[in-house]
Amino acid sequence: MEGGFGSIWVEATAIGQRTRKRFNESGERQLWLGFGRADANVVALDVIAGVTPAVDVWFQLVFLDLTFSRQTADTLRSTGFGDLRMWARWRIAEGPDARWPLAVRVGLKASLGASPIDAQILPLGEGQWDFEGIIESGYAPRAIPARVFLWTGYRARLEHKKAAVDPGGEFFGLLGGEVQLRKWFVAAEVNALQSRRTRAFGIVTGTTRRLVAVQLSGGERCIERLLPNLGSGCQCWAETTRPDLS
Repeated sequence: MEGGFGSIWVEATAIGQRTRKRFNESGERQLWLGFGRADANVVALDVIAGVTPAVDVWFQLVFLDLTFSRQTADTLRSTGFGDLRMWARWRIAEGPDARWPLAVRVGLKASLGASPIDAQILPLGEGQWDFEGIIESGYAPRAIPARVFLWTGYRARLEHKKAAVDPGGEFFGLLGGEVQLRKWFVAAEVNALQSRRTRAFGIVTGTTRRLVAVQLSGGERCIERLLPNLGSGCQCWAETTRPDLS
C-alpha cells in the first residue's frame, strides 16, 4: 500500500484469536496448565500519508483486549492501547523506467503499551523500543498482470530496562507474489525471521528463534467494485507458522 504525494490511506483491521495451546521452549505446541485458555481481540489502525512524491510516512496504533482464564485461578484481563509503530519510506527507483523498483524504509516501535512486571497482569506492550531498517524491491512483468516483491531488513531490539532483559536483534524477510485474473486475484507470501539469543541480567537465557509463516490469499476485489474510491478489497486467506527454537 502506498501513500503517494498529497494522499492519505487509512486501513482498519480487526483480529480475534482463541486458543488453549502455546509453544513451549522446544517449539512444540502444548496445552496451557490448568486447562488455560487465551483470548486476544485486536483492532489495528494504519495511516499512510505521502509527504513528498518519493517519501511516505506510516503509523500503526493498536487497541487490545486480552484475557487468560484457567479453572484453577482467577481470570486475568487487560484492555488498552498497545505499542505505537512508525515508519518512513523513501522510494529511490520507481516508475515505468525502473525495471526493479527500490525503496528504503526505517521504522521504530515506541514502548507505549502498559508492560508491568507482574505475573498477575497481562502486558499490553513489550516494554522496550525497536528500531529497524528495511530494503524493499519487486518486479512486475509487462506481459502479464502479476508482480513479485521482496523485503529484507534488521530490527534492533533494545533492552527491557525494568525486567533487565535483552530480547536480541532480528533479521527478517518477506517474499511474495500476486497474480491478477480479471477481477480476481491470487497471492502468496512467505515471512521468515532469525533472532539472536535472549539475555537476562547479562546471562544467555533464551534460544535463537527461527520463524517461518506462509500465507495464501485470494478472492474478488469486491470493495473496489462497490466503492472504487476506497482502493481496498476483500479476501479469504490461510496461514501457517512454524517456530524452530534452537
